[in-house]
Amino acid sequence: MTLKVRTAAEILAESDDQAFIRAAYETVLGRAPDAGGAADNLSRLQHGEFRGVVLLGIARSPEARKRGVDIPGMPGLAWRMRLLRAPLIRHVFRQTRRGRDQIAQNALRRGTQDAADNGTRASDVSVKPGQIVWPSRSRVGIPMEVVAPRGKRANVDDVFLLLGVHEQLSEPASERLRHLRTAWAARGHVRPIVWSTVSRKLHPTDIDGASQSNELVLDPSSCSGGGWLLVPAALHPAPGTTDLVGVDVVMEAHRLGLRTAFIFEGADALRRPENQQGEAQAHEAYLQALLLADVVLPVSREAADDLVTIFTQHHFADWGPVIETIVPPAAEGRSNVVAWSDYVRLTRGVLRRTSDAARRINALYYWIPPLASPPRLAFAQALAQTLAEMGIRLVPVKWNAAISKLEAAEPVGGGEAIAWSDWVDPSAADAPQWVLAAADATTGDLKDAVSSMAARGLRLAVILGDENRSMSRTLSEIEWSAYEGLVRADKILALSADRYEHLYRCLLSWRGKVHTLEDRFKILEGPTERLGIRRGVRPRKAGAGAVKCVMWVPADQPVILTRILDVADKAMRQTGTLLDITIFDPLRPETAGVLDKGSPVTLHLRDRLERESVLAEADFVLHAGKFGVDEPDVLDALWKGVPCIVGGHADVEPESGTINVGFESGNSLFDGLVRMIRPAWREALSEEAVARPVRAWADYAQTLCEELAADRLGDVRRPLGKPRQDASTSPLKLARRPRLSICLSTYNRAGWLTRNLANIYSQISGEREDLEVLVVDNASQDNTPDVVSAFFDRPNFRFHRNAKNVGMLGNLAVTAQRARGEYVWIIGDDDLTRAGCIATVLDVLHRHPGIGLVYLNYGYTSEANPLGITDLEGFLNAYNVLEPAGPDELSTVKELAAKNENFYTAIYSHVYRRDHAMRSYCQQTVGRPFSSMLTCIPTSYYVLNFMPDEPAYWIGDPSLVVNSNVSWVDYGTLFDLEQLPRAWDLAERNGADQGAVDRRRANRLWLVAMMWKDIFENDRANNSPYFNAARVLMRLKHLPEIDAYVPEMHRIYVKAHEVGHPAAGMPPSELFSAFQIQHP
Repeated sequence: MTLKVRTAAEILAESDDQAFIRAAYETVLGRAPDAGGAADNLSRLQHGEFRGVVLLGIARSPEARKRGVDIPGMPGLAWRMRLLRAPLIRHVFRQTRRGRDQIAQNALRRGTQDAADNGTRASDVSVKPGQIVWPSRSRVGIPMEVVAPRGKRANVDDVFLLLGVHEQLSEPASERLRHLRTAWAARGHVRPIVWSTVSRKLHPTDIDGASQSNELVLDPSSCSGGGWLLVPAALHPAPGTTDLVGVDVVMEAHRLGLRTAFIFEGADALRRPENQQGEAQAHEAYLQALLLADVVLPVSREAADDLVTIFTQHHFADWGPVIETIVPPAAEGRSNVVAWSDYVRLTRGVLRRTSDAARRINALYYWIPPLASPPRLAFAQALAQTLAEMGIRLVPVKWNAAISKLEAAEPVGGGEAIAWSDWVDPSAADAPQWVLAAADATTGDLKDAVSSMAARGLRLAVILGDENRSMSRTLSEIEWSAYEGLVRADKILALSADRYEHLYRCLLSWRGKVHTLEDRFKILEGPTERLGIRRGVRPRKAGAGAVKCVMWVPADQPVILTRILDVADKAMRQTGTLLDITIFDPLRPETAGVLDKGSPVTLHLRDRLERESVLAEADFVLHAGKFGVDEPDVLDALWKGVPCIVGGHADVEPESGTINVGFESGNSLFDGLVRMIRPAWREALSEEAVARPVRAWADYAQTLCEELAADRLGDVRRPLGKPRQDASTSPLKLARRPRLSICLSTYNRAGWLTRNLANIYSQISGEREDLEVLVVDNASQDNTPDVVSAFFDRPNFRFHRNAKNVGMLGNLAVTAQRARGEYVWIIGDDDLTRAGCIATVLDVLHRHPGIGLVYLNYGYTSEANPLGITDLEGFLNAYNVLEPAGPDELSTVKELAAKNENFYTAIYSHVYRRDHAMRSYCQQTVGRPFSSMLTCIPTSYYVLNFMPDEPAYWIGDPSLVVNSNVSWVDYGTLFDLEQLPRAWDLAERNGADQGAVDRRRANRLWLVAMMWKDIFENDRANNSPYFNAARVLMRLKHLPEIDAYVPEMHRIYVKAHEVGHPAAGMPPSELFSAFQIQHP
């Protein structure tokens, strides 16, 4: 089918919603909409969602990004829709969806035409990945991550029910499946799907699985975030095939963003010896997939015991999925309708609890510094109230600098109404893990406080507010000391992008160490909900007569009060409108003096107890407090729909419902008052105030707890425990595993494979029960099958050939799942083991049973032709040294991380325990190559996140020679500038020796400098969208050795900035502000 190329404006302008969805799918994804995706998006539109939001969601899906289609006008859609926030435009269109869509279409048409007039494409003006475009002040070059509140409940109402394998479905769905679907549909959305072993995709179908078509497949855009795939029965390959159906389904579900839950009926097939070559092998392969699931629901306690036994004794795992036994209804007994309803309710409860990461936070040390500002104190108290209502124990604490100790504290200012918990010593078993500084803890002794907390096993989270909107970038020595402590916090959550930007730029100008900032420093926008105050739901109409203003002026600013009244008099005379001003003031002498002057403005003095009744009648609020829109009184007024004049820079875009004025400038204040006196402006700003997004305290607290719970990925590991001892249950008949699987992943390298297998078998004497050699061919098109056939008679040799090529990382997953050993060692077909290496690895495994990882030193070479190796022994001894030979060492993963400069990036140097092999090689690696750790160095991602405290063994003598003829040379810039530095940071954050990591960083600065030049001057592979210059320097600026490279890096960057390179948007003076460089 020939697809019409449309602009974003043309897509939005389609006559009806169905035509719009069809145009969006065809243009962005290059295909017709699938049934599920079309239905979901149509439902969103019918419930009031904007077309622009739906179009952006489709365009940002992984499928769209992978396709990389260039739609004119699409990149500018998000920020162009900000035009809808203009007060008078909003006032005219009254926030109707059709009106807003029309504005977006017109704006996009103008943008497309403007770009054409300038000789450029509209799509050239794009938002870079990980960045935010701001209309008034550029933040180009600062990497930002905004944490969106996910809400308290994950989407258990959107479930995909897997009926089975399509090619094996020959009969209608069982009564059990029908009951399950009916009961689930009564409480949420359930969609039947099937798995196809041909397409290796999930397809929508009807309840009998009869209407499946390969033309309709599930894609990420049709799967709402947080949804679940429910597998009610075991998945086995068709007779005569060896497909790993269970693993394939789990990995596809994860690609779609779905969690997986399996109903498990037990392992009786593994108790029948007559099935050892058939059903038992298929069932064992299926059970292997369950280790990768999120939830497994055994149907009985016996089934649960079987599962734990297999995981712990056959896969050697000590952690795994959530396992909860729920007994399904029997065929007879209570009404099936009621029984299945009960079953579904229990199952939904398990899925909801599993999805809700915040449940893992059940207690917090709550730290409110005694000198917290009024807005921050109000924020901290409201957050504490919300957290306590969620059932989280809050222990109020303070930092005693004199004794360098965290100790119990009395609640600060008005917190007596909160249900605080008694003091718990950090050494107690039920002590909180986190200290939450809910008000800015940027004090001079923060550095010592962070170090002391870390020494006691505590983590610190700091919430940064916006007390000072000017936020000077010149900090005093005391402030620098506080910031040095702040950057050591485990989590830093800014309440706004302004606060984030300020801290980021400050840290960029400081030569101190800052690591893993992208993991620890995020924006979590503060709540707009005002607790205990009824919200204004309709805009205020401008009435006749005097305009009523409510005014707050700081007690120590009588001069400002005088100026305001003088300017108000002028504004009233020019507009011919009477002003009726109410001041909340305890009759200070300064105020009385002002009143004696006989101002023509009508003034009233009221007590704060009358605030609610006065605000109910107010037309606008004027607040001269130094905290601007963050003043609690301003937030209360906006919540009620009252527009406000606040202090702020006139060149900074005001918050919705407000006008920024400079109270020191009579002209700025006069302009603001004149605008506010005009009815059109008041009504427009009141509409803005009423329409301000409601960020509820409950959502904020929930998302905050989710961030803390997911701070380290290793925290989510769930111990498996031990099975019950039940003598009445017959033992499982599981095949005995060899100690080690040596696996070769190969594709179109028959010559190297021949050389490699001959070398391996030269080191194996006779038949060994503790070893297998496995070759997995990724559908090679050369004579690989002929090569391996020569080894079929070798002891313990196995061969598997994929039906089609599944990619390099995909073949690693297949290899790990096909391996049978207790330990799995995957090497490339051109990576050769040195003499004695295999025996050494086996010896280590026998001496240290249960160890998580064996980590190998290695050398490297560059040999293109395996036939050119005439002296193999000489070749294996003439390698290039990467890390000199040294003694072996038994330690932990984090302590061995810096033993080699690769930081676990090299798969051939890893010998995994089999549970770790399955998880490490079966991660979700879909995405642009080298754009993340998972798409570049997934083994480092897994080892450093999930195994830092696991016991590991370093073999110091180089054990193999690696051929460095890599196929990813075009992505080398991202490896050295982004992904390997991420591994350095992650290792240090999880406990690696800081000095050792810094030495590795310094040793590769020459490569960083070389790749810096490459990405700015010779970016053939278009890597720059996945690179951030500020992030690179933030990680490395603390190294003294970088000074030798900075002048040349600066020269290259200045040139790139001058010619408009997309990765050189930040001014050089800001990017290199930490270094002594003379800028033009």
